[in-house]
Amino acid sequence: MRRHHLSAFVLAFWGFLFSSAVAGQIIFHHQGDIPAISFRYGLLYVLTAGIPGAIRGDFPFVTSVLSQFIAAALFYWLGRKHARIGWVSAGVFTIAVSVWFFIVSPELFV
Repeated sequence: MRRHHLSAFVLAFWGFLFSSAVAGQIIFHHQGDIPAISFRYGLLYVLTAGIPGAIRGDFPFVTSVLSQFIAAALFYWLGRKHARIGWVSAGVFTIAVSVWFFIVSPELFV
């Protein structure tokens, strides 16, 4: 596997996991759990229940799984065409969402 293919694959995997974590946080937000629990279980829940739920046609899961695959495809394409821009944008998105999580739920980082 050539180097830029590996970089594109890693970026796509990061994009999928990143959007899964964000989708899990959004789905579980304000459902009686503290934000730390919703974030920790959100990623696992979206990955294990989201794909079967999307196949069944459940609306929230269709939206979240579709956005996860779109993010993965976008970062794969970006990694293939412009790897440096892909890595910089991945870093910027990670920092921005980390700041958002810190503001919304500071108990995540305690």
